[in-house]
Amino acid sequence: MSKLGLKLGRWVHIEFEVTSQYGANPSPPPAAINPIPHSPSVAGRGPMDCGSALSTKPVPPTPPNPSSANLPESPTPQRKIWIKPTAPASKKQQQQQQRRKKGSGWDEKRVVGFVDYDEGERRVSTEISGARKDEIPARYRLRVDGSRWQKDWKLSEVVDQVMRLRHWEDVDGVLNRWAGRFARKNFPLLIREITSTGSLDHAVHVFRWMKNQRHYSPRSDIYNMLISLHAKHNQTDQARGLFFEMQHWRCKPDTETYNALINAHGRVGQWRWAMNIMEDMLQAAVGCARCWFVFVLSSTSPTEEDTGEEVIAVMQRGEGSGDLIGRQRRWRRRVEIFLSSLADLDFNLHPVSNNNLSYMIPPSRTTYNNLISACGSGGHWKEALEICKKMTENGVGPDLVTHNIILSAFKRGAQYSKALAYFDLMKETNICPDTITFNIVIHCLVKLGQFGKAVDIFNSMREKGAKCQPDIVTFTCIIHAYSTCGQIENCKVVFDMILAEGLKPNIVAYNALIGAYASNGMHTEALATFNLLKHAGLRPDVVSYTSLLNAYGRSGQPEKAKGVFDMIKQNSLRPNIVSYNALIDAYGSSGLLAEAIGMLHAMEEDGVQADVVSISTLLAACGRCSQIVNIDSVLSAARSRRIKLNTVAYNSAIGSYMSVEEYDKAVSLYRSMREDNIKPDSITFNILISGSCKLKKYAESLQFLDEMMDLNIPFSKEVYSSLIHSYSKQGQLTEAECIFNMMKGTDCSPDVITYTSMIHAYSIAGNWMKAWELFEDMERNNIQPDPILCSSLMEALNTGCQPEKVLWLADLMREKSIPLNSSAYFGVIYACSMVRDWRAAIKTIECMETSFSSISLGLLNQLLHFLGKSGKIETMMKVYYKILSSHSNVSLVTHTILLKNLLTSGRWRMCIEVLQWMEDAGIQPTLNMYRSVLSYARKDNSMEHANLIQERISNLRGKID
Repeated sequence: MSKLGLKLGRWVHIEFEVTSQYGANPSPPPAAINPIPHSPSVAGRGPMDCGSALSTKPVPPTPPNPSSANLPESPTPQRKIWIKPTAPASKKQQQQQQRRKKGSGWDEKRVVGFVDYDEGERRVSTEISGARKDEIPARYRLRVDGSRWQKDWKLSEVVDQVMRLRHWEDVDGVLNRWAGRFARKNFPLLIREITSTGSLDHAVHVFRWMKNQRHYSPRSDIYNMLISLHAKHNQTDQARGLFFEMQHWRCKPDTETYNALINAHGRVGQWRWAMNIMEDMLQAAVGCARCWFVFVLSSTSPTEEDTGEEVIAVMQRGEGSGDLIGRQRRWRRRVEIFLSSLADLDFNLHPVSNNNLSYMIPPSRTTYNNLISACGSGGHWKEALEICKKMTENGVGPDLVTHNIILSAFKRGAQYSKALAYFDLMKETNICPDTITFNIVIHCLVKLGQFGKAVDIFNSMREKGAKCQPDIVTFTCIIHAYSTCGQIENCKVVFDMILAEGLKPNIVAYNALIGAYASNGMHTEALATFNLLKHAGLRPDVVSYTSLLNAYGRSGQPEKAKGVFDMIKQNSLRPNIVSYNALIDAYGSSGLLAEAIGMLHAMEEDGVQADVVSISTLLAACGRCSQIVNIDSVLSAARSRRIKLNTVAYNSAIGSYMSVEEYDKAVSLYRSMREDNIKPDSITFNILISGSCKLKKYAESLQFLDEMMDLNIPFSKEVYSSLIHSYSKQGQLTEAECIFNMMKGTDCSPDVITYTSMIHAYSIAGNWMKAWELFEDMERNNIQPDPILCSSLMEALNTGCQPEKVLWLADLMREKSIPLNSSAYFGVIYACSMVRDWRAAIKTIECMETSFSSISLGLLNQLLHFLGKSGKIETMMKVYYKILSSHSNVSLVTHTILLKNLLTSGRWRMCIEVLQWMEDAGIQPTLNMYRSVLSYARKDNSMEHANLIQERISNLRGKID
């Protein structure tokens, strides 16, 4: 082991201890001397100020005689050297050193404030002076004084002048009028201030001007700032170009350079490039990072007169430019070079291996963080964990930024459960999270559907005295959470919280609120938020317009959606693939299939290639329009464009075939899906099972159940409901009950749809008691019934002659504000007829009048038949008049039911009016209708009406002949 001691004074004592037994050998090998220990405190000291880093020993005022016999013996021979130090620094040099330590203030930032009490405005900014006219060389100062165009601006004023101009305007003219351009030390400050504004175009223009100046000298820090700025703007190729350019001008890349370049590749997802740069960084010597020194001492004690080969000094530069070996020179000068070199180094030396005397600057924590972020930005969380492990093995401990990057890598890789587990591990190791950590955790909880836990974390952050206060990203995540679970009112409440907290919503927050409204088709609220965004001084981006477009599409207004789409181009924005897909969906959901297919061709003409989402949207639109030809055409278009269908696309195509009752094609497409190694999911089998049941292929639906179990695909609530429906249609009530009980034993608890299927199964079996018990069980589980369930239960109760329970259920629906559908109305009226409560029936019919336009004619015909059979002719005629006013096309069946009920009640004269109304409406009465009325007219001896009806019969026969 080697020990180096130093003391300042007239003589300097340096002591080496050699571990090997080379007492008499003139040249012990370099491997016998251990490396110099790391000491960061030495960095920045003068050439001889190394006393705090090296051990000192008291030395005699005069150098002792090397040949003295009083020297102590040691088992390990020691070599002692006395060096007379260089002359002390002059007074001027000492003043320069003090001025350098204190700083002259030319590169310091100063806070400047401005208050206008009349206008009620204030402005606080920072300015930097830079080197002014008094600090430039005298010959250039005379040149500046002799021209009225030259301005002695501060550096901050120059930056303001440049930023007021557009990058294509005369920026060079402003810079050429600046007197500080003759001071070389102004150039790094100018680049620093320009890059801090974030304007890439201005920074590139200023740098181009700077390189044309006579006083410009390439510097690594200038290139580092420019590479970092290009990285922020995702200009990776330009950043690499600057990296090669700085090497061309002999500027050695340092750690900051490699960090910026790794960050540039990481931001665009090029994580393999980032890892290659890391390897290059490890192989190349960064600055003076890889330096090693070897001193070999002779066996004789050195003296001033000794001119032999006393010391061999070896210094290897980082670029491998060759070894500087001092041989046959005076030993004192070599030691002085060694000490000066130590002072020039940052003393951050790290051994590469125990058997090699090479040293290097290890990658910093920022380097590892940038590399982990590069992997995590593309979702490569496994590689990110490997780098973090390597980082720890190399002695660089992770910090909170590292943990946040790892969490972000899990988030981008859709490993939300792993992210939450990693967060729990952080809490166990007493790592205090920050706001960024909580934002990532909230996002993962929302993706996993754990909305309650996400809101709890949000509320804990808002508590008084909390260390981590929510920021705009936190509020935006909570808005997205409420939007996902359908609580749109809470989205607006959270947005109002942003304003109440004094935060300024950004474009992302506005887009989140617009998207929440769009997901529910609330186009009025979405438009109001869009206008609020513009009034706040923000410019809507493509996401803003696309969200508004989607709002109109979801509300069934494709024309307005197309208008918003045109606004994107009018505002100098380019629609992306999401914008085109939203417009295709708007057309498809409204049944405008031709326009939807036209948008597919339009997007390709605009240079936007269709993706699998476009194909899925078109397939779903074809299913809604029941056009089988177009389904085949869309699938052919996907194959011609080499778009590989995923599970969602296959589900859309299979569902479209099922909707047009093309069972064979749907099953064939499912087999193709399996052949292409596309794994089906629960939605696929739900479409197949429910579609088979609709086509009354119940045995085939159970075959799909067997395939689903063979693939170990977990059952969803929809699959359980479809299976219960399938068994109930086959009369297998026991199997349906088994499926329902099996569902209760799993994590997939029954919902209102499952209960509806089971109640419908009991209704088909005529077991109203089991249906009622199931309804009570649903109430105990706090499951809110819907109109479909209530109407199914009413049907079962009416079949079981339980009108009182039907009327009680109707009152419960009114109490819970559950709207009654047409089936429920008919069930209530039927129950009223059973208990002869005609007043309640008429009241129910009056409630139905407002919704006649949405009720089918078939159900209204049943209502007319029911009223006529019950003898309520006046009520029947009122309902008939309401039907005429609400439905433009009243069928012949409606008039047939009406005439039959009128004749049964003996009101044949009113039948003649009905026949006349039919003729006026363009509906030709049949011969049987005239004959039925004619028989009643003859019975009452009304020959006038009988002759009129007979004439109509003759005219109708003439038309038939």
